[in-house]
Amino acid sequence: MEDQNRRDVIESSQVIAGHYRLVERIGSGGTGVVWRAIDERLGRVVAIKQIPIQPSLPDSERELIRQRAIREARNASKLQHPNAIVFFDITESNGDPCLVMEYFEGKSMSQVLAKRSRLPLSEVAQIGRQAAAALAAAHKAGLVHRDVKPGNILIDDHGKVKITDFGISKAVGDTTLTATGLVSGTAAYIPPEIARGAEPTPASDVFGLGATLFHALEGEPPYGLKENPLAILYAAANGQVSTPHRAGPATELMTALLDPDPRARPSMQETENALAQFVNAGPVKATATQVMPTQRTAHIQQPIPVGRPLGNTGYATPREPYPVVKPKRRNGLGYLAAVIAVLVALGGVIWGISNLDGGIAGLGLGNGSEQTEDLGKTPSDGTVNGGAAATLIDSFYSNLISGSSTIAQSWDMLTPAAQKVYGSQEEFVTYWKAHGVTNYRNIQVPSPNQSDGSIDVTLASLTAGGTTKSLTFHIVMKSGKMLIDSDTR
Repeated sequence: MEDQNRRDVIESSQVIAGHYRLVERIGSGGTGVVWRAIDERLGRVVAIKQIPIQPSLPDSERELIRQRAIREARNASKLQHPNAIVFFDITESNGDPCLVMEYFEGKSMSQVLAKRSRLPLSEVAQIGRQAAAALAAAHKAGLVHRDVKPGNILIDDHGKVKITDFGISKAVGDTTLTATGLVSGTAAYIPPEIARGAEPTPASDVFGLGATLFHALEGEPPYGLKENPLAILYAAANGQVSTPHRAGPATELMTALLDPDPRARPSMQETENALAQFVNAGPVKATATQVMPTQRTAHIQQPIPVGRPLGNTGYATPREPYPVVKPKRRNGLGYLAAVIAVLVALGGVIWGISNLDGGIAGLGLGNGSEQTEDLGKTPSDGTVNGGAAATLIDSFYSNLISGSSTIAQSWDMLTPAAQKVYGSQEEFVTYWKAHGVTNYRNIQVPSPNQSDGSIDVTLASLTAGGTTKSLTFHIVMKSGKMLIDSDTR
């Protein structure tokens, strides 16, 4: 401990990027170390998250970590909300990425629960309402947090709440920046669909917030206090969520937030509105002993859809608001089959209490046997979210500007017709190595969705290969994946 303190004192003398002076280490986790620092140029206190990169890692993995850090900063900087930590800058120190963000003096909800065990409904509703407001804004911006839990909700002495650590957040349409086989989120709060291998969506954040509020009300996470991480995974994959018995008038809402079917959960905006109704709730008398409802969830043989895009406004779920959960009998063999499938898919991932960064790698475009449509005329089989479409274009050119190791990732963002413009993936990479992107700016969605659900996105300025031009892109949905159906050169 003495050696660690000595190292911290030595490190705290560092000045990063010429004007960020480290003052004290205030936290650490699976993805980095957080410091309180002084921005000597602007004279303000900031928080700096250092993401250490082990020198022994292969160059490809070191580059992956750097790209994840850049993506984290880019995603988080899009969100400006009074209940979300603001990102200011990204820089480096000795080759390690450093994220500069707002300093917020408060305790995490996990620290609060460690001391108080359970919180009254009125306080839980006040915390949840503020967190939901920030997450609703994130969803409108096309962002999914992916790791909503007590440790990522900060509370100051006046009850002000801030959501933090969008470190594994993912813009809808982003390329996955992770090793295949890792699942985002922390096991105790993981949504059932994520445990079964689906991609995170806004509905996943709703479950994460519901699980966090459940813990605050009940004194334990919705999957119980299991020590075996595989037992938690089993419970999550099968939707074995405990019944709330200290939620009182908010019981129906809590049940809806934790519904194993993401389509049956309220939106984050609806969640915020509903929680506001319980801010002034009185004391709640606990109901009967908590029960694990093994017959509560409908039998699911395949990962179920997780919300549907609705124009430029976010996600809608096909259900009545805050539905009463109707029990449906589920076959025990179905549980076993689901968990076996998950374990095979995860390749034996061992769950821990720390954050697990990343997501499920997306499917490719097939082996080329599918029919190729004419460029710009590929029919969309779903409605494209405008904000997500803009983020897709941002991700496409961000990969090209970042370096040769990420260029190939943009290939899978194109329809077969758009790929045909280049010929092959190898020719695509060769083209963009020769015509390096040096700058792009001002991405907009100028018009609503077309009749088939597709949408157009404009890029005011792209500088590549020494020339600058403006471009318009046609974005479609194919088999649940958003793709660019235009010439991207």
